[in-house]
Amino acid sequence: MKKYFIALIIIIVNLLSEAKANDDSGNLVYPNNFNLSIPLKGGKIPYFNAPVNVTGSFGFTMSGLYTSYLRWVETHIGIINGYGFDGQPNLVWSTGGPSFGIGDFIDSNGTIQLHSKIKNFNVTIPNVFNFDTGGYRLVIFYKYNFDHRVGLPNLNKDGVAPQDTHGIPWFISGTKQFSFVKDYPISTITGPKVICDEGIYTITNVVYPGQITLDQPDSIATLTHIGNNQWKITKIGEGKIKIVSTLGPNVVKKEISLGARNDLGTFRVSPRIMGVGTYYIYYEDPEEMINPVANWTISSTSNNVQIFPDGPDKAVIHINSWNSNQLSANSITVTAVGTTVCGDNFFREIAIAGGAEILDPDL
Repeated sequence: MKKYFIALIIIIVNLLSEAKANDDSGNLVYPNNFNLSIPLKGGKIPYFNAPVNVTGSFGFTMSGLYTSYLRWVETHIGIINGYGFDGQPNLVWSTGGPSFGIGDFIDSNGTIQLHSKIKNFNVTIPNVFNFDTGGYRLVIFYKYNFDHRVGLPNLNKDGVAPQDTHGIPWFISGTKQFSFVKDYPISTITGPKVICDEGIYTITNVVYPGQITLDQPDSIATLTHIGNNQWKITKIGEGKIKIVSTLGPNVVKKEISLGARNDLGTFRVSPRIMGVGTYYIYYEDPEEMINPVANWTISSTSNNVQIFPDGPDKAVIHINSWNSNQLSANSITVTAVGTTVCGDNFFREIAIAGGAEILDPDL
């Protein structure tokens, strides 16, 4: 008799152990591995002034008591905003989530397991909530159907928990919930670096571009919003300005030249000129104010030289004679001719001396 009593105690202890849940609601069926697959910021869901797309996954764990009596689990992905005086969560939004049948707990050998397979979800939260208040949480709402033979106290029929067991429509994930954090995006400004008359600028990477302004020393340009995150800048005077996008703490600026100067840019010669040979000369225009060089010329009073175009803003120099005894006696002049992006004439000239590699008299 004693050994039967001990065996009964062991069975009861095992049942109680299996019934213990891992979430703080103490349920015998509950979510596990609730994770999000979107980039989080400090463990929180980033949002801005737009719908928030959230993807993730989770599964379910059931107590050993339910292995023969659980029928299905229904879920919703929802948002709560705190709890009411009755201790129940304030549901503000929800949408259907994945469902789980008893087949989702059966492994490849046909054995019922305590943990289900993991399922994915993909939801879009509408832009109607003021998440700035900080009380909003993304949670799993769930309920499950069971066979009455599971032997729950005071319940002698099939039912749905928590409606039939607790008198409430849903359980919610207790130990893992995700809050929200405002994440201001960084704008990207695209458009020309030089304005001859007017230019169109687009603010990309954001739904809401923030405040768009001009940073200018004088009133040398006007700014007009033309829709679709686009602004038109009209040139009034000459000089440099900046178009500025301010979005929360993020400030992005793009410098713009009003009018194209024809006296900028740099000549570069490579390799270093040391005697007879072939060399390359480049015209570099980081301000993007000059069209590709239309014509190269070369002249010398003391050397036999030639120059040939070799692509946009590049030419090949052939030096056929050289005074190696007196470098200063070697005299070579190169000119580049073309137009600016605003149609004005462009003419640059440079004198190349022995040993030169990077030369520009205007630097």
